[in-house]
Amino acid sequence: MSSNQSSAVKNWIYLSILILSIIVIFSISSKEFYPADYQEWRRDWGVFKNYLYSVSPTPLTELSKFTLAYLINSFLSDEAHRILTWVNVIFLFFPILCLALIHGWRLALGAGSVFMFALIFSPIPVYYLFSGALEVQSGVVIGVFMSTLAMLTCTDKQDQPKSLLFLLSLSGFVLPAYKDTVVVVITFGFLLLIFLNVFAHSFFEFSQPSKESVIVLIKYGALPIIFGMILSASYNRVKYEVYLPVVYLIESRETSPDIYKSIEFFIGSIFSPNGGIIIFWFLSLCIMIWGWRMQGFSPRKSVVWLGAICVLLTLFGLAKWWAPFGWDSWGNRLAIPSILGLMVGMLISLEPTKPKNISTSEFFNKLKPYKLLSICLVAMLSIYYLSVPYLSTSFSTAMQASLNPGPACKSMYRALQNDTLSMGLEFWKSDIYYNCARERMLHFPLPQ
Repeated sequence: MSSNQSSAVKNWIYLSILILSIIVIFSISSKEFYPADYQEWRRDWGVFKNYLYSVSPTPLTELSKFTLAYLINSFLSDEAHRILTWVNVIFLFFPILCLALIHGWRLALGAGSVFMFALIFSPIPVYYLFSGALEVQSGVVIGVFMSTLAMLTCTDKQDQPKSLLFLLSLSGFVLPAYKDTVVVVITFGFLLLIFLNVFAHSFFEFSQPSKESVIVLIKYGALPIIFGMILSASYNRVKYEVYLPVVYLIESRETSPDIYKSIEFFIGSIFSPNGGIIIFWFLSLCIMIWGWRMQGFSPRKSVVWLGAICVLLTLFGLAKWWAPFGWDSWGNRLAIPSILGLMVGMLISLEPTKPKNISTSEFFNKLKPYKLLSICLVAMLSIYYLSVPYLSTSFSTAMQASLNPGPACKSMYRALQNDTLSMGLEFWKSDIYYNCARERMLHFPLPQ
């Protein structure tokens, strides 16, 4: 078989895997609707529309506390939540389109098929596509922005694809609509990465931003973000008569845990057997990285480092939040945007593997037995965690068992009905709630 014929066969195989993966993801996600915050924001567009067209406008205090992206999703779904599955699946496909714009369809088919196949082996399709949670959308936007930011600034290449400029501007403009703090996290993470690279350049191995790349960053990155922040701030002004997200600020001020509880939350966010980021993401990350290595590609180091720093900063920030996993969630829902952003960024920044990089087989051969055993053990735990919803009578049953695993959480749910009105936001700093939060983090889920 000639090289052209072999290449054509591979392309057809990749296309088949990509299509089948999308079908599998869609079929899994369509089984049960996970509302998350949907009941709070689903009517936002109707309220906003009445305000625009009514002679005596409806008070906009009826709008939910959520950001501009939720208003847009309310418009798209128009209270028909089934549409949200399509919206979220399209978002998942968008990074593959970005890769095609940058490097062409051949790489996009191969690498994109691995990306989609890896996502099957995560809890994302089960709970977060047919859902009122927008963490998947946010994660894709973060990944596109981070990758294009690092690819345009941390490189020696003078001639960059114009598509990178477009994607940086588009994602930068949309970014603040999902969460105001994301811009701060990525900006601080980027500056920290540049600072570390100055003092340990031989370790990070990528170029410092040049004067030209800084100008590009300001024109195509900073300005769109500023416009996006102005738009989001204007939406806050309409709701609260101030430009800041005051509801979130009040919640943060009144419910932030002390330093000791934050340390516990941080450790639990990583290591919890009930959805910490290791057990939640390990299998997908392994499949994705191994698959790309088999194809001869690896992500740019600058993108990986920026993504990893932003994940770490996000976990630090969530440790200061009263519900670091999200109130109702399967696993660590609030960490999804940063880690999915890292995965999307790795996909978009793929390039041919350098000759000095060892192959996957060589990597495993060089691993010491205890390290290989640890990898296999974590992979098995991740497979088990992934299988629990499928082995249960329903996805919602598995989630409820995860949220209410023992006596501490049963006591908390009873207290929710009796004490929250008198305690207000202080309830979320009480031992009643903290005991349940710890019980959840230590819980090992079982099929129900």
